[in-house]
Amino acid sequence: MLALLFVLGHGFPYYDIAFAAAAGVGAALGGVVGPLLRWSLLRDVQLQRVIASVASGAVLWGVVGFVGAGFNPVAAVGTATMGAVVHAIRLRARTRPV
Repeated sequence: MLALLFVLGHGFPYYDIAFAAAAGVGAALGGVVGPLLRWSLLRDVQLQRVIASVASGAVLWGVVGFVGAGFNPVAAVGTATMGAVVHAIRLRARTRPV
């Protein structure tokens, strides 16, 4: 998403504020959703697999939502959260209990 803002934000005078806002919202949601998914749904999965899968799902779905909704940041937040949850469910289904 940051790369899209760099490419498309040449005429946007407040892109540094947009970066800070995106980082703040992502950190706040990741700080709440990440531990909830780990402690409830992904208790039997290795921590590095959880971090890699959930983070990649959030980033990929966030970019798709951002671009697909006409560069709407609200859609990006929603689809990034949905992507993290979907990747967590997929990881849970593919992992055998220890």
